[in-house]
Amino acid sequence: ADVHVIIDSSIRHANGSSYPTLVAGGVAVGTTRRGLMMHHKFVAVDQGDDGFLWTGSPNFTRPAYTQNDESLLLIESPEMAAAYFRVFDTLKDDLQ
Repeated sequence: ADVHVIIDSSIRHANGSSYPTLVAGGVAVGTTRRGLMMHHKFVAVDQGDDGFLWTGSPNFTRPAYTQNDESLLLIESPEMAAAYFRVFDTLKDDLQ
């Protein structure tokens, strides 16, 4: 899979950050410019007619999925996935 991740620069080296694990696994990880808060939380998957979008309130952390009350939404729509790919592309303009 071709995986790209953007994270908030303030958590890049935070205790428990996934950054080192992602980089060690060969994932392309970008970080926002200092002082810019990354608050988007989504996964867009392009599978042609089966593309989908997964978005909601949880951060990508273990407590978010095991301890917190969070809202998650799965949208099975290649059009919505494509729209979020465009959002992702605009976010790349703000990387360090």
